[in-house]
Amino acid sequence: MFLNFNKFKKQNKNDKIIIENNTEKVVIKKEYDWLNPQTYIPNMKTEYMNKIDKDTAISLIIKGVSLGDIAGSIYEGRFSDERNNYKKIIETMYHNDEYYTDDTVMTIATFNALNTSSYEYSYREMFNKYPNVGYGSAFKRWCIDKKATAYNSYGNGSAMRVGPIAILDNIDDVINEAIKSASVTHNHPEGIKGAVIIAVCTHLLINGFDKDDILNYACKYYSDEDILSPTLTLDEYEKIRKRISTIYSVTCMHTVPLAIRCFYESDNYEDCITKAIMTSMDADTCAAIAGCLASVYYKKFNINTINAWNNYKKDIIDMIEKDTNYNINML
Repeated sequence: MFLNFNKFKKQNKNDKIIIENNTEKVVIKKEYDWLNPQTYIPNMKTEYMNKIDKDTAISLIIKGVSLGDIAGSIYEGRFSDERNNYKKIIETMYHNDEYYTDDTVMTIATFNALNTSSYEYSYREMFNKYPNVGYGSAFKRWCIDKKATAYNSYGNGSAMRVGPIAILDNIDDVINEAIKSASVTHNHPEGIKGAVIIAVCTHLLINGFDKDDILNYACKYYSDEDILSPTLTLDEYEKIRKRISTIYSVTCMHTVPLAIRCFYESDNYEDCITKAIMTSMDADTCAAIAGCLASVYYKKFNINTINAWNNYKKDIIDMIEKDTNYNINML
């Protein structure tokens, strides 16, 4: 039975930190089991089919997030009429003054935390190394003040940085780590939910599930968002897209459903990124999240995108801790 999220919000505020240590294993408290997709995907199995190996998956995720972030960076905050030319966005992608932002840096920080450190340490360390890439003011304050605790954020930062967690072997670990990564800063229930939804969706795509599975899972948690309705027609989608594209919002509740829908409606990676840029004024983050999904689903990029990656590759690889357990030579 689907748990009403409004009821979830009304729990004691002390329950916002929703991870606990049981010896060395992090476990989900029982009341958060509803985040598991097995309830909503009929063919969900413990053993997956068509699984992408971890080295390939992390390579695709890092490329997908970074290239989406880079492509969207010059469109962030622009009005819809500046982002409403599909052909122009496609043709000029990676030919302007784009550069990676905090979306890329924090995604690498999450990956580093999986290998060598805590999320809290990794996020602050990467902030210190890359302090001028567009962080939000609350996150900056948290990074600077080493004694600061989570600040009840429901911003989309928890969802944009979570991608690498999707490579973990089983769904419980993915949910646990997504909760853990969000909770160090974004301990509002919506901030946590956004991170878990994107991590789970990416994990499912890595393991051979299709677009309908992703939409059917995500729409249960954003049931008030028309943009995720499984019965939405293309005409209805376009009307909603034009309306939403005039709103500047950096919340998980706004960005996560948009990114999922842009992925669902896309034909390839570049089409997905362009749709995300056209749909969200927070273009870099929406494109980064949508790009995370698209990269592991399509598993390929066009020649223009590959050339762009080669231009940024060294800078991004330099962010990765050298003692990683994964083969970053595939990047």
